[in-house]
Amino acid sequence: YIGTAGEMAVISELMFNGYNANRMMIDEGIDIVASKNNKYTYIQVKTTNVKDGRVSCQINDNRFEQYIGSDLRYIVVARYNNKGVNRNMFFVFTQHDIDKGVHDRYIKRGEEKISIKIKFHDKSGEPILYDEKENNASYHLNNFSLI
Repeated sequence: YIGTAGEMAVISELMFNGYNANRMMIDEGIDIVASKNNKYTYIQVKTTNVKDGRVSCQINDNRFEQYIGSDLRYIVVARYNNKGVNRNMFFVFTQHDIDKGVHDRYIKRGEEKISIKIKFHDKSGEPILYDEKENNASYHLNNFSLI
């Protein structure tokens, strides 16, 4: 249920942002196709919960490589509880963003998985991508203009 709910949450946000969005019937690495102004974008959704103030998800490396050069976006849906109300935050990444994160060592690429981890600054609450190094992730938070 969690994965499908995350996909539906993304579709809802896309529609609020003027996109026509549809869920793929079979998941072959693309969950959603979205269109706006005759431009089509493919989206892979990863849904998780904020646990101990951290968000983490993994992308299959072979799927990532399969879609290099396509207009693919990755959206991490992070579910959290705010004063008794469940909410979602969305982190939007291009393939270039992920490649840059791997190169700059704040996203980890293993033999089979790419790991995206996000924590929140103790004082400011800003999201931070982290692995060996850290990088501010505020630009990716709820930024549907990256679609």
